[in-house]
Amino acid sequence: MSLSAEQLKAPQGELEESFFPLGDLGDRLDAWLAEANARVGSLASAIRDSAAKAYVYYRAFDAIQLRLSTEPASVSLDSGKTERTYTRDQIAELRRRRDEYRAEFNSYFQSTPSATVATGQITSVGTTKAADVGKLKL
Repeated sequence: MSLSAEQLKAPQGELEESFFPLGDLGDRLDAWLAEANARVGSLASAIRDSAAKAYVYYRAFDAIQLRLSTEPASVSLDSGKTERTYTRDQIAELRRRRDEYRAEFNSYFQSTPSATVATGQITSVGTTKAADVGKLKL
């Protein structure tokens, strides 16, 4: 079976369109699935979809926490009619989930001796340099 973007979006999956306010969840999922499939090619076919899913969720929660970490903690919308506040605890929860999916993804390589760690396993958290944060479109 091949994992699809629709399986990762709510209601089947964990990702809501509202997590990506620029409306680019579909494009991101396509890119992350392509990355995931390239990374999991050395794994046994029975676990490739599970590993790919963990990788995509890792990337998604990393993008969400990075976006929220770089936005003001409190934002007024609609001329002050609506206010949104993000707490450190919320961002910490997103990081926790990101790290959980990263660990799950890496575990597939640790339990498979024939896997090529250099092309699959995630060796560092996050893929964005601090200097690039201002250029992000999350």
